[in-house]
Amino acid sequence: MLHLVQSNKMEVLVEECTAWLNKQHKVDVTDTSVISHFEPDTILVQSPGMAQWLKVEIANALGIAANIQFPLPSSFIWRLYQQNLTDIPDVSAFSKDNMTWKLMKLLPTLLQLEEFESIRGYLTVDSTNTAEQVRLYELCAKIADIFDQYLMYRPDWILAWENDDPSIDGLDTTTQPWQPILWRALVRISKELGESEYHRANLHYRLIEQLETQAKSSSTKGVAIFGISAMPLQQLQVIKALSASRDVIIFWLNPSQHYWADLVDERYKAIQQLARYDENLEQAVEDYLDVGHALLASWGKLGRDYQDMLLEHVDQQYDHFEESIPSSLLSHIQSGIYELETRGTQEELTPDEFLSNGKAFPKIEIDKRDKSFQIHQCHSVVRELEVLHDQLLHLFDNNPDWHPGDVIVMMPDIAVYAPFIEGVFGSAKAELHIPYAISDRNINQESPLLRSFVQLMKIHKSRLTLSEVLDICEVPAVLERFDLSAEEFTRLRHWLIDAGVRWGWDGESKLRWDLPVEEQNSWLFGIKRLMSGYAMQSDGLFLNDSSYKVIPYDEIEGQQSVALGKFYLYLQALEYISQWHAEPKTIQERCVDALNVFERFYLPTVDDEHYIIQLRQSIENLMPHQLQFSDAIEQDVFVDMLEQSLASKGVGQRFLAGKVNFCTLMPMRSIPFKVVCLLGMNDDAYPRQSVPVGFDLMRMSKPRKGDRSRRLDDRYLFLEAILSARECLYMSYLGFSLRDNTERNESILVSELVDYCLQHFAIEGELGLQTQETADSLYQHLVRTHGLQPFSEMYFLSSDDEKSDSDILSYQGHWLNVANQSQQPVSSSPFWSNTSTQTVKAGKDDSQEELDVALLLQFFQNPIKAFFKHRWHTQLSVFSDLPQQDEPFGFDALDNYVLGERLVSSSNNDWFAQLRGEGRLPIGESGKVYFEKLKHKFAELVANVEELGTEQKRVEINLTIGQRKLVGWLPVSANGQLVNWRAGKLRAGHKFLFWIQWLMLMSQKTPLNSALFVGVEETFELIPVEADVAFQLIQRYVNTYEKGLDGPLYFFPETGWEWLKTSDINKTIAKFTGNSFSSGEGQEAHIMRVCSNLNDTFELFQETTELLLKPLYEQVEKSDG
Repeated sequence: MLHLVQSNKMEVLVEECTAWLNKQHKVDVTDTSVISHFEPDTILVQSPGMAQWLKVEIANALGIAANIQFPLPSSFIWRLYQQNLTDIPDVSAFSKDNMTWKLMKLLPTLLQLEEFESIRGYLTVDSTNTAEQVRLYELCAKIADIFDQYLMYRPDWILAWENDDPSIDGLDTTTQPWQPILWRALVRISKELGESEYHRANLHYRLIEQLETQAKSSSTKGVAIFGISAMPLQQLQVIKALSASRDVIIFWLNPSQHYWADLVDERYKAIQQLARYDENLEQAVEDYLDVGHALLASWGKLGRDYQDMLLEHVDQQYDHFEESIPSSLLSHIQSGIYELETRGTQEELTPDEFLSNGKAFPKIEIDKRDKSFQIHQCHSVVRELEVLHDQLLHLFDNNPDWHPGDVIVMMPDIAVYAPFIEGVFGSAKAELHIPYAISDRNINQESPLLRSFVQLMKIHKSRLTLSEVLDICEVPAVLERFDLSAEEFTRLRHWLIDAGVRWGWDGESKLRWDLPVEEQNSWLFGIKRLMSGYAMQSDGLFLNDSSYKVIPYDEIEGQQSVALGKFYLYLQALEYISQWHAEPKTIQERCVDALNVFERFYLPTVDDEHYIIQLRQSIENLMPHQLQFSDAIEQDVFVDMLEQSLASKGVGQRFLAGKVNFCTLMPMRSIPFKVVCLLGMNDDAYPRQSVPVGFDLMRMSKPRKGDRSRRLDDRYLFLEAILSARECLYMSYLGFSLRDNTERNESILVSELVDYCLQHFAIEGELGLQTQETADSLYQHLVRTHGLQPFSEMYFLSSDDEKSDSDILSYQGHWLNVANQSQQPVSSSPFWSNTSTQTVKAGKDDSQEELDVALLLQFFQNPIKAFFKHRWHTQLSVFSDLPQQDEPFGFDALDNYVLGERLVSSSNNDWFAQLRGEGRLPIGESGKVYFEKLKHKFAELVANVEELGTEQKRVEINLTIGQRKLVGWLPVSANGQLVNWRAGKLRAGHKFLFWIQWLMLMSQKTPLNSALFVGVEETFELIPVEADVAFQLIQRYVNTYEKGLDGPLYFFPETGWEWLKTSDINKTIAKFTGNSFSSGEGQEAHIMRVCSNLNDTFELFQETTELLLKPLYEQVEKSDG
């Protein structure tokens, strides 16, 4: 018999399943006709995670969970085919992979038929073209996937096509007439290859007939199906047939105790009303369609259809629903779904009642302290995780009996979040550490070794850019194979960047990209520079023989050359396999090559063993396809199928390991947890989008019960996630743009849930308010808006502050000083003075501390960057820090500056040959053109510098400022001037640093008559300043330096100059933000992290600008006046 056991609680279903297991084993062991104790129990589940959780729960209840199989439905049914029918292989000849390769053989031979006109455009005539074979493979893989769906959901179509029967109810193949022909050809080629003709469609009815005729035996164990939300009709029919010979028990999580298969959402009901109106039918839609509970109607279609299918097939039904008195917002939501109630009633509310706080059926009041359902708006994925970390710590503090294993965190795509999870949860201090595990990543995503191996397999179509080659080499197993240490690799990376390596093995290799043969900036070019530099000095080699096209790189000394030799062996191996991959080879030959590549490049450790086993299995599993497609295949096709094979191998073994579990929102995640967190609930991310295939006949025909849809699946997953939360439901999404703070929408499902709450609930004591006021108050209670930065003021407000919110908090104490500093104006009073009552920082004595002049100047180049480096020893990466991937095509601002500095400061008369030999000029004649422009641009600067004189002397700086001594040296010209020059524009920041140098010299009364700062477009001059005025200003800057190391200093000279000049907030903010033509200071990585929106901290910026930059501005105004 087929039994249905249903409950609204997964824990109850576990109890019933455990009782069923226990009952199966409580038999007379002397009776040989009864069930064998050695026969394994079988429980069908939909995911390994569910199997693992169920196994633990059974062990907790029975003391042991052994000899239990947890197959997936599809593998269990295939095993039934093998047990009950003859000649059934382990793997179907009509599996997706097998069909793909046979279709690759068939499709090109059929494309010229008239019926194939609609897909002929997907491919071109040239079947020998590499890109053409890749397109053929991708098309065949997609067709195979569609056919696989037909086998499961439309077996009647498949059987009709095999019998050449065109009359199929509800199917019009006139737009895609090629599909029946192609299927029949697929069956025919399978027979020719000697493969079994069986597939799920023709086996289905044979198996049902076989199972239904079997006599029921008391010695056959029953089968359980646990926690599966929905099954295809084909599978359910097999299960029903199996129940004729043994007991089959379906344990199903039912959201409601009432029949709800007739519920529809408002949109569907409106469509049906319109249709019946058009058909002039008298029967009202209300008579047979019921909206009922809004959330269940909107999200539950998958479950509704399955409930209908179950009730059509089961023989006996057992209800074990568990009612509970709701005490929190979350439990009220769950209870409403369970009872199909709206505001505590099953009656349909009138529009007036529904749109008000309620009279006959008032909104349900909830405690203001209720935190059972919360939504968090954040600016970025990192902030989502930082907020989650703090909120979980808060939950654990307030609920001592809760543990990390009670929490599950789900998101649409774990691969997007995984690196940030490691960064936030993995870097927490010991006292704030929360144990966590990441599941559902495939091994390719988790293992750097496998990622690099896939890159190696694609190296034949790579440009061999510097980044690509170094990324592969940096993998520990590769470094080990070529005997390179991490220190040697770092040194090699520096050498290669300096030597001008960009891309391409040599000049000849650039022909394949339709580029002229030019060795400059290739790997061979760089290696020649490095190896020749080890043997001789660059200047000597160049000056003695100007015919050399490569200038030796002379920073390699002594034993350092050994590392270069080992790296060269690595490069040779790369070049060899790149040519290897380009050769035409069969599937089997490609598999052998792949194994050889692994042996040649990797010396793995014990930690890599699991991944190596998976890789070898993936490669070996591809070899049998040689029988189905014996022609040569392109390396691109081989890599594609290898990646798919690796992607199918998950690493979810750590799921439910007693830690906070991070995983992807997948079917069968209805396992109960005290805290369920849903991250990434963005409008464009969930429900997840699926791109429909244009030739999918299921999409063109009338849907059937049991059909799957990605969006419907996601809606039901969302419902299951809500029902599986026992104490707290936590959601977050990216509510604001990280760049401009514009508002972004949440997922439509979150929006529906929030709307439902606003319509049905109110904060206790607020029913007497206006309806909108009640809704606004509840919305503020549910939705927390978080700051862009973790050191935002809102996280550290006193509980007495009217702006404080107990739900907006931070456990990251190191951000407190930053938050305090960022909110305080910069004081002009000295931090360090002879009369100061402040104590010196802990750990330092009372003797005077020295501050180097160079350190002070370096600080004011970018105070926020200096703060990051001082406080956290951190330097944020920016795009410009990455190695260049292309040869020079011109000069950007940085190139102009660097090359200009060299032109002005050197006496070399043949700079063109020097720069070309270093790979710094564009290739060909354009290099000459750019070089002449460069010379012309800096000609006036060179002349001005020569006129001022290059002879300099050093002046010692020794100033006592409170408890500090400012010491160092500054260069001044021999003719009594402070002279500096820059091969670029003189910006406010450069002038400010020059101003500080001038004030230092004036403070100690150095005899100088003027200060000149020569730039490309102007010469900036400063006049003498009185010594006491200069000293006060230097004292101010030193004090500001000290404060800037404790917290971010909002000092942006270029932006500040704009403010002092215009007093226009809009122009100032525009200057800070920049545009596509001119970058602003706000685009610098460190500043962006602290102050992405100047408007939020404008007062602090204004105060800092007035304090630091205004004295220089006034001095310039006085000089100009």
